[in-house]
Amino acid sequence: MEYIRCVIADIPQIILADIIQQLTEQHPGIEVVARFDDFEKLASFIQQQDIDMVMLGTDMDSMAQSLNEVLALSPQTVVIAIIKNGRRACACIEDVGASELLDVVNNVVAGRCEKRRKLQ
Repeated sequence: MEYIRCVIADIPQIILADIIQQLTEQHPGIEVVARFDDFEKLASFIQQQDIDMVMLGTDMDSMAQSLNEVLALSPQTVVIAIIKNGRRACACIEDVGASELLDVVNNVVAGRCEKRRKLQ
């Protein structure tokens, strides 16, 4: 079985980074291959390794720059920005195709709609 190779990086709250790592490692298809406390170590690592996904801590003010820097170094990598102490996330996919957009709708948006309707 092919694993999704994931790096967790630059999440300043250690407890949040630990929780994200534990949740990610519980998924049978994801392998956390590295965890870094700062962006410079991440940048060096992704230039040398084939990474599928980065879970990246950031804030709203620097999110665009952080995402662009990761994608410039590794365009095939999907970046999940963790914002607002883990209460918000943003997925960034370079050269996204129509089927990938529909996958996001089916897997994330449809699920959220279903949960919301059950609560009503």
